[in-house]
Amino acid sequence: MTVAQLGQVLGVAIFGTLFLAGLDGPGPVASGDALWICALALAGAAVACPGRGRRTPDGNGPA
Repeated sequence: MTVAQLGQVLGVAIFGTLFLAGLDGPGPVASGDALWICALALAGAAVACPGRGRRTPDGNGPA
């Protein structure tokens, strides 16, 4: 398994866990709240981890 595949598996697992943990009961309001929690978590990860991807061959920064 490659690092990219492992990241995808973890991303799906974390997204699913957050979504299901955010559901308080049936209905559109609970689903919307759970989706909002997931969106905030993804936005937080995007803000907290800029440039953490691949590096250039000379090691000077993101590709």
